[in-house]
Amino acid sequence: MSTTNIYDSYTIDSPSFIKRFAHRVRYGNSMKLSIYKGNSLLDYGTGSGILLGKIASLRPDAVLYGYEPFDEFVKQAIENNKNYTNVFIIGDLNEIPEMMFDNVTCFEVMEHLDVNAQLVAIRNMKSKLKKDGNIILSVPIETGIASLFKNIARLLVGAPHTRKAGEIFKATFGLPIKRNFKDGWVGSHVGFRFTDLEKTLLAEGLVIEKIIYSPFKWLYNICNSQRFVILRNKV
Repeated sequence: MSTTNIYDSYTIDSPSFIKRFAHRVRYGNSMKLSIYKGNSLLDYGTGSGILLGKIASLRPDAVLYGYEPFDEFVKQAIENNKNYTNVFIIGDLNEIPEMMFDNVTCFEVMEHLDVNAQLVAIRNMKSKLKKDGNIILSVPIETGIASLFKNIARLLVGAPHTRKAGEIFKATFGLPIKRNFKDGWVGSHVGFRFTDLEKTLLAEGLVIEKIIYSPFKWLYNICNSQRFVILRNKV
């Protein structure tokens, strides 16, 4: 399996029914929310670009850009979207002008970044967003009861996220966990807290318009796996 397909094999194509279900619902929600207004979209950290292709098939009128900093993923995203004339994959943000997009999405990325890398990402996204546009994020829920269920499941299947009882306890109660970042990035979700990211987003002049939970909208952060956050610039 190529490295470009590894992420999909852990998520939408996971052998685990629960993971596959949760991530496929997340993909569905991502498609619905991506064109939140207007008809232009920048997907920040587009990965293999599969989501853009799905959106392009539904919205052939939309202008869709995917930014991906890793060359191998750029090649895969270009290949996956070669039949769509309204999808453009870039590896350099300087290729597109400032304040171009009605919507900027960033799905399942921010939880992997340390605060400095998060700041870079947020400022990059804001620079490409129209003044009245929206940023739409999705991040995993890694605190509370939801994290307890996730971490027990990870232990049962031998996932390389955490095998330490102390970390599971801290995550359940939303306590800080030391995360081993390398060059601003970490693979594990364990230790990610939305409250920390929320403070950074607000400090950067963004306002939360709406939070949507997935896969079950009515269970909030109790038994859900993801949180979608819709933001706009502070007026």
